Amino acid sequence: MKVKVKLVPGEKEVNVQFKKSKIRIMDILEDLGIDRETVLVLVHGELTPEEEYVTDGDEVEILQVISGG
Repeated sequence: MKVKVKLVPGEKEVNVQFKKSKIRIMDILEDLGIDRETVLVLVHGELTPEEEYVTDGDEVEILQVISGG
């Protein structure tokens, strides 16, 4: 399965290939070494929980959450 991933900020795009036919968003984050607590994930522009599965060809956007005091 191939998924297009856009990392924001930075607007970097990567194509991620997986051997499994079913993959969850949390698996993509783990594969890319991204802490799940620091990002929001959109699939085709819709906010999506990390437990959701993606399908071949999906476009995933990972937005880094910035907070401060």
